[in-house]
Amino acid sequence: MNYALLQPPPALRHLLKCFWTIESSPESFNPKEYYLMADGCPELLFQYKGGFTAFAGQRAQVRAQHAFSRSLALEPEFGFFGVRFYPYAIQQLLGMPASEVTDEILDFNDLFKQVGRDLSEQILEAKTAEERAGLLSAFLLTLVQDKVLDPIYHLVGQLDSLDGQVDLTQLRHPSGLSIKQFERRFKAITGFAPKQFARIVRFQRTKRRYITHSYASLTKLAYDCHYYDQAHFSREFKEFSGVPASHYFAYIDKGDAESKAIKELILGKERPVFAKAR
Repeated sequence: MNYALLQPPPALRHLLKCFWTIESSPESFNPKEYYLMADGCPELLFQYKGGFTAFAGQRAQVRAQHAFSRSLALEPEFGFFGVRFYPYAIQQLLGMPASEVTDEILDFNDLFKQVGRDLSEQILEAKTAEERAGLLSAFLLTLVQDKVLDPIYHLVGQLDSLDGQVDLTQLRHPSGLSIKQFERRFKAITGFAPKQFARIVRFQRTKRRYITHSYASLTKLAYDCHYYDQAHFSREFKEFSGVPASHYFAYIDKGDAESKAIKELILGKERPVFAKAR
C-alpha cells in the first residue's frame, strides 16, 4: 500500500490540513476493510481506481464530522485521493452550519451539481496526486473567496491542537459570549457542542499517543489522556471506535504488515513534513 501527503497552497492552509493519497500495491500488504471512527475533522474523498464497495457508485464523497463508527469493505484494488480539513471548514465550504450535516456522508456531485461532476471527472482521470491537488485547490479557492470565518474559529483550532485538553470555561472567555451564544456558534462551526467535540478530539489523541509512546498498560494511557480511569476510557473508546480498546491496541501491536499499515494511516495525516504539491 502506497501512502503520501501533499501540502495545500498558502491561500488554503487555514482550512486544509493536507491532501493525501492511498493506493493499493501488488507487492505489499493491502487491507480488506477500513474502520471509520469518530472524527471531528471533515474529509473530501475521491475513489479514482477502486474504493469502498459500499460507495462503488459514488466515487466522490464529502464525509462530514461524525461521532459514529463503521467498518467499510475495500475493493481488491483501490486508489483514494482525499482532503483533510480543519474542524471549522464545512461552514465555509458548504455555506451552511456544520450541524446540518453532522454524521452525514454526502455525494459530492449532488452537492455541487454540474461543476462537481465536471471536477470529479477531471480528478478521477488525472495521472498524479499533484495534478489532483492542483485541480481541487482551484475549486476550493472559488468556494471560500470573499467568505469570512466566524471569529471564534481560532478557539476551535486551539481545542483541536491541544487534543481537547482545554478548560471550556477558559476557552469561551476571550470570545465575550454567553455560554449559550458560544455553544450555538461553536456547534454551527464544528457540528458538535464543545464538550462532545472535546471528547472526540481526545479519543483521536489516544490512538496517536499509544503509537508514539511506550505503554505497559491501558490504565497509564487513560490517565495520560486525562480520562477519570480505565473504565471511563474503555467506555468512550468503544463508543467512538466500535471496538473494545483492549482488542484494538492488541491488534495494532501484532507487528505484522497489517498493523504497521494501520499505524501509518493513524499518524500520517498529522505529520508536519509534506511532499511538495505543484
